[in-house]
Amino acid sequence: MLNFSILIMLLLTVSTISASPAALHTGFQQKSLEHINSFRSRFANAAQIANMQKMRYNRTLEATIQNYTSSCDLLDDMGDMPTYAILDKNFIDSHIRQTEIHQDHLEVYEYHIEILLGPDRTVTHILHPLATQVGCALMASPCKWPRGHEEWPTIGKIQTICLVGEV
Repeated sequence: MLNFSILIMLLLTVSTISASPAALHTGFQQKSLEHINSFRSRFANAAQIANMQKMRYNRTLEATIQNYTSSCDLLDDMGDMPTYAILDKNFIDSHIRQTEIHQDHLEVYEYHIEILLGPDRTVTHILHPLATQVGCALMASPCKWPRGHEEWPTIGKIQTICLVGEV
């Protein structure tokens, strides 16, 4: 009877830990979340957004985006999924500078970024102030970003792709 009670307590503990969005099990998850929250915070300051929410890591979103990481060609199948490719510091610094410069007409600037990066491949999803959840996965090999039309310039190669939760 005592062993059965211990087993039940262990099962309850494990289910509580796995359901907790705050319990990050890998350095990759923590590093991805820190990168995203830092980018969002810097953008919120540059764009004077007062209600930018802090993101939480969601393993269900990670499992979903993981389905697209075995081949670069699978990224083309994501359709209109709200994704964010973790980009290098130079791109982020440039985006923040441009946000500060174009603060009075950010809608026009975001439109030009979307033209540059292609539809649904912008930083718009990850920078939505009310977005609160994200899950990320490593690509099997680095992939050209953005994907799609050849007229879109390539920012570089990405190794991490993230899925942003619904707002």
